[in-house]
Amino acid sequence: MVKKETTYGTDATPTNALNAVQTGDVSITPLAGDMVQRNIIKPFFGNNQNIMVTKYVTIDFEVELAGSGVVGTAPQFGALLQACGFSETVTAATNVIYNPITLTSVTQTGTSASIYFQRDGIKHVLLGARGTVSFDLTVKTLPKMKFTMTGLLGTITDSALVTTGLVYTAAIPVAVSTANTGALSIFGYPPIVESLTIDIANDVKYRTLIGSDAVVISDRKPKGNIKFELPALAIKNFFDIAQNSTLGALSVTHGLTAGNIFKIESAASGLGLDAPKYADNDGVVMLDAGLTFIPSSTGNDEIKITLT
Repeated sequence: MVKKETTYGTDATPTNALNAVQTGDVSITPLAGDMVQRNIIKPFFGNNQNIMVTKYVTIDFEVELAGSGVVGTAPQFGALLQACGFSETVTAATNVIYNPITLTSVTQTGTSASIYFQRDGIKHVLLGARGTVSFDLTVKTLPKMKFTMTGLLGTITDSALVTTGLVYTAAIPVAVSTANTGALSIFGYPPIVESLTIDIANDVKYRTLIGSDAVVISDRKPKGNIKFELPALAIKNFFDIAQNSTLGALSVTHGLTAGNIFKIESAASGLGLDAPKYADNDGVVMLDAGLTFIPSSTGNDEIKITLT
């Protein structure tokens, strides 16, 4: 369960009915941090005591990428995106838009989340959580987001596993395919794509000083990768694009049903193509290239996500 915090590091108290997020492939490090060994002299062999000097929690998980099911209604995973450095703009009955932001303070309102996680009767609470996210659109799979979140160590308690009262409002995702994934364009060319991945690549740190313990996002350098059928050079010369450091744009729309359609796009001239190389898919020559997402002169527009 995930809920956006009003005050940084203060438990927002997510509930079963309003803040449950369906996840998969979950991995948690319930007690991460730094250890310091006491440096004392003894008249005999043996270890000195280790003291834990920093304490935090990390958790990794996947979330299906789908809309809320209702146009202009934010999905429950919206709190996670906001804790990964996105703003959320909801226009009722029209759309929900996520744009990257630059955090201006450690305690900036609405940029962190409280996360509750249960395993085998033990409840872990992460406070002040922030993180990073990547998007994966690979053919013959369901689109997904992969989150890596870091949070302040909250409580660890015995708690009966929640099995009732959980309400999930997300729509059912549809497969990445020709039928469901349309309007894909890179440098103005409509490629035949095997996979597209985009990593927001936030620089996330647990930072502790006297008077402040916080998880901070200190930078982001979005990147990605695309693999698609190689066109004739006369149609589109991606090798020239890469070696001339030409900038372009990327846009992809997925989904057919209102309330379950999302669009991911770069800035208008905010995409660089990196180190293209050959690959193979069923005997067909493919181009496998890295992507770099660059903000415009106004900033905070490398990646835009629109749910309709």
